[in-house]
Amino acid sequence: MMDDRICLVGSKDFFYIALEDRLIRLGANIVSEFDDATIKIGFDTNLEVDLLIIPSDTKNINVSKLVIRTH
Repeated sequence: MMDDRICLVGSKDFFYIALEDRLIRLGANIVSEFDDATIKIGFDTNLEVDLLIIPSDTKNINVSKLVIRTH
C-alpha cells in the first residue's frame, strides 16, 4: 500500500478515469483535496502539479516537474 496521498485534477475524461482506476487497484491513497496531497497529477490544468498530462495539440505553458504529452 502506498503512503503518498495522490490528487488527480482536471477534466474527467477516459484517460483520467483509467489512471484513477489503475492507481486504486495498486493501493494508492486517492484524495480529493488538492492541498492534502503529497503527489499532484494534473490533466491539462494550469495548477502547479508534480506530473502534468497534456494532449498533443494543447497550448498549455504550465511549467511542471514532469510533463507527459499524449499523441
